Amino acid sequence: MFLPCLQAVLVASRKSLTQRNGVLDITHEILERLESRLRAAGQLMVTANMRETSAEKVAERGLSQTSLLGLQGPTITLVFCKHDGRIAADYYAIVICVPKKLLYKSIQQLRAVRQFSFFSMP
Repeated sequence: MFLPCLQAVLVASRKSLTQRNGVLDITHEILERLESRLRAAGQLMVTANMRETSAEKVAERGLSQTSLLGLQGPTITLVFCKHDGRIAADYYAIVICVPKKLLYKSIQQLRAVRQFSFFSMP
């Protein structure tokens, strides 16, 4: 399979950047989007649902594993489920970003802290 190497150049006029209203802001946004895309290359987002009594306990379990630290630590939030017609927050979701090469290790560590279910996406 042939994968082309893509390159790009951003050319801007100093006069336009300084004198035209909004051009500098749009240029910053373009550069921020490009930078975030380049940083995300090779990373996967992994989400696991865990049954626990508090977000702090989920964080303790997650942070005890080296592959589950994510970029700045895991994101933890309530998961609402519907059981027998009533809504309850029985689970917490832990979301981390991991390098692709550490996906399998991260899944193993999630299993070690007794996660309920998980999925990953680019």
